[in-house]
Amino acid sequence: SNTSGDRQDSYSSTDNFENQASAIDGLSEANPNPSGFVINAVRTFVGKNWQCRDVVLGFDNCCKDSGWGQKIGIAGCNAEEKKLGQAKEKKLCHYIGEYCSKKQKITGICLEHKKSYCCFDSMLSRIIQEQGRAQIGLSFGDPDSADCSGLTASELQRIDFSKIDFSEYYQSLEAQVITPN
Repeated sequence: SNTSGDRQDSYSSTDNFENQASAIDGLSEANPNPSGFVINAVRTFVGKNWQCRDVVLGFDNCCKDSGWGQKIGIAGCNAEEKKLGQAKEKKLCHYIGEYCSKKQKITGICLEHKKSYCCFDSMLSRIIQEQGRAQIGLSFGDPDSADCSGLTASELQRIDFSKIDFSEYYQSLEAQVITPN
């Protein structure tokens, strides 16, 4: 014989179980390797570290922020730098910083700088990564050893999504909408 208080507790446990089961199901869909599903190892919104050479002298500008569709001044850029340029134009990348990638052995003078970015599959992923990491105190690491890994389930739970500004994402969606005359 359950009292009404006991029944309330059992309902709350059931509701909690359903919420947790739904969260696990959602995470399993986000898992890039469902056959090896382990809840603690799942990371969502995973990015990739791409770098470009910041050439001061010369004609190639492999770190330029726009105009990649024109292919002007990018002849000496490698495939990754070209992909990075296109991803930056689509606003898929987060700039981490610049570092010296080549030094002259004897003098130690820097011969080449690289700019480092974390790039994501979607603008939404980038926004969640940028603002979510800031909320929970995670950094993207140093430019020469960037951390573009996804967020774990426990990290996602700590993010207050009501504080994330999605206006940039909404504006990009509105720009794609074609309205009839």
